[in-house]
Amino acid sequence: MKIRAFDLDDDFDVIKTWITDERTHMMWCANLIPYPLEKEKFRSFYDPDNNVIYFRQLQ
Repeated sequence: MKIRAFDLDDDFDVIKTWITDERTHMMWCANLIPYPLEKEKFRSFYDPDNNVIYFRQLQ
């Protein structure tokens, strides 16, 4: 089995469904991303071009 690379534009809608309430959001991201989850706020925490590594994909 091969895991594909993370792509925020393709994967955000799926990730957003994981967060059903503020408590779940807090536990999922350690409250580092503002609630409610929005793509551009999430993007600011996952920005490999700027060497920001809050989320690291497994190789």
